[in-house]
Amino acid sequence: MPGLTQRILYIHPDINTLISSEKSCVIAFEKANAVVVLNANQSILKLMTFDTDNVPFAALSKCDFLPVYEAASGAEKVTVVCASEKETLIPDNLFDESMLASYINFNYGQLNGEMVLYDKIEGAGITQVYALPQHLYAYVKEAFPQAALRNRKSIMIELCRNLNEKSKSGFVFVKEGQFDICVFAYKKLLLCNTFSYPSAQDFIYYLMHTLKQLNCDPDTMPLYLYGTIEEESAVYSYIIKYIRHVSFLKKPENIILGATEVPYHYYYDLFTV
Repeated sequence: MPGLTQRILYIHPDINTLISSEKSCVIAFEKANAVVVLNANQSILKLMTFDTDNVPFAALSKCDFLPVYEAASGAEKVTVVCASEKETLIPDNLFDESMLASYINFNYGQLNGEMVLYDKIEGAGITQVYALPQHLYAYVKEAFPQAALRNRKSIMIELCRNLNEKSKSGFVFVKEGQFDICVFAYKKLLLCNTFSYPSAQDFIYYLMHTLKQLNCDPDTMPLYLYGTIEEESAVYSYIIKYIRHVSFLKKPENIILGATEVPYHYYYDLFTV
């Protein structure tokens, strides 16, 4: 079983001075990679990634997780953010904590030993129910027993809702071969969905079809992007061809971060946690 390949994207030039400050850490697990953000007094000390060479984290041994644990060592506050392949949104007035497994079973079929959790989404009147592999959940609880555990889609909905000001705004989080989209109107969530796309043409088809369903005008509605997308990409070229007002989400003003190996918008959501 391969171990984790670590890549350091940023180290604060005065890290030895700031290392004694009270630190917080955000660890985000995707299917086969992890991102660690170490923060002190709103200054990013370290930004690093861990890659499993396409081996799902759920298949790794406890020892394989050791580099992630060491990267977060010394942090007084830890937040673990997990993506999920099984998740669904439930209106708060219909939510019943005793029905968690049923919500997932209804949408995805029988659970396969996963742990079902939920996030209350601040101010939105909805709850995100999601399943995590038991192995990953057990590691997180053992390694970081005091950590707050959040679903990444929950964070997306909260931060995009706070950014929504106009009658309709679209937000797209781009990952390799997949993207999440949220559309809001006056801070009300109209749609939240995930699409897999094998090509840039598929990406723009799903995006434009979604906007058409919601009667969004591509000439007037702003679309905000973050995640692993760059201006030189074919996906971005298609987006600006069909949508007039497109921009990348900028680094939050209260976060201090020097030049990194990747654009700030790659990990925008993790800087806001």
